[in-house]
Amino acid sequence: MRNHSGLGMLILSGFLIFASNLAAQEQAPAPVYSEGDIWVFRVTEHMPLESTTGLDGNYKVIYKGGKFIVAFPGKEKPQSKQSLGPVKNMLDQPNDKTQLLQFPLAIGKKWTAAYEMSARGGSRRLHRSEETKVTGMEQITTPAGTFRAFKIERYETTSGSRKKTSGDTIGTYTYYYSSEVRGIVKLSYEREGGAARSIELVKYVPAR
Repeated sequence: MRNHSGLGMLILSGFLIFASNLAAQEQAPAPVYSEGDIWVFRVTEHMPLESTTGLDGNYKVIYKGGKFIVAFPGKEKPQSKQSLGPVKNMLDQPNDKTQLLQFPLAIGKKWTAAYEMSARGGSRRLHRSEETKVTGMEQITTPAGTFRAFKIERYETTSGSRKKTSGDTIGTYTYYYSSEVRGIVKLSYEREGGAARSIELVKYVPAR
């Protein structure tokens, strides 16, 4: 009986190690989109960030002509296209500081970005860096369904401010990428001072 029990534990341990290695090796390649793919995202802001127009509401994103086109909620449009960046970045990944994804994705992958920006209300320059890491896999549920997704964490730090110590974290992102929908299905962003934004996928309609 003891031998059977020991053999069972050995088999179970081997399976768990195999499953752990398999998860660690899992990768998500760069997505390929089809003309007419549609996603709908819900944006909730606890206070406006970086612009005078809040993004609260649902946004339809359509892949058309090789681009992501965002339909605005209601009749009012944000004051600039840049205002829609947080919505578009759930799918579109420009090769700059706003890049939330870097393919292929795999657990343990890291990437960084560094740039300068003007301090609000002055000519002083701030140095900002972004550090991003894929930390695991999770089952994530949104109004669009339940998805197996890569969990990604991102930290914004800054230096050059008179009020801040070099390297202080000023913002944190936690978000989840699903190969099934070829995009980020859920994102939360918190910034110093209590500002916050959350975005989640509420509908996905692949092109036929």
